[in-house]
Amino acid sequence: MNKKGKLVGYTALVTGLSNPLGFEIAKFFATEGCRLHMADYYEQPLKDCLRKFTELYKVDAEIHQIDLSEAINISVLALECQEANIIINTFKDPKQGDISQLELDDWKSSFNLTLFPAINLTRELLDNLYEQERGIIINLGGAISGVANENLCTISVNAALQAFSNSLDSRTRAVGIRVLSFLPEANTCIEENASSLKRLILEKLSSSS
Repeated sequence: MNKKGKLVGYTALVTGLSNPLGFEIAKFFATEGCRLHMADYYEQPLKDCLRKFTELYKVDAEIHQIDLSEAINISVLALECQEANIIINTFKDPKQGDISQLELDDWKSSFNLTLFPAINLTRELLDNLYEQERGIIINLGGAISGVANENLCTISVNAALQAFSNSLDSRTRAVGIRVLSFLPEANTCIEENASSLKRLILEKLSSSS
């Protein structure tokens, strides 16, 4: 582990390691000396990340193969990661299509797999951050590419994530805890989006410490 990293002393939880941006951010934490929890629905990406990060960076890491669309699983994950003070929620992009193509089940599944897990995990872990008197939660939305009509679900999820995060942040920032949203830029490579997110994390942690 990098004992001189910028995030030594922090513990991060990253959800959605099968999301390329989630992987890049988890790698960033590993290189900066941060203890690491990684959660995903799929087991193989977790095992691959654990092997790679422990071999290359000697990071103290744990993996959690879990379905975060189930509320009880979020409670379990929060209990297993109660020491986390950096939480990055990344999820699968919502279904694309215009209003005539999206069925009610498409809307339900998109919100159940993105917005609601982010809200529920924030709710479960926020008290732990209050006890530590520091921390940051960042809820990642989806990239919007193409015409707006084809991205109605993503636009709706992003707007809800932003409103939720901004409203909560207006209250928590007074005690040194930040709750933020981050929307990846479309037509931008993963590395550039990851760099923007890394800067945001370091800036907000520095300003609230």
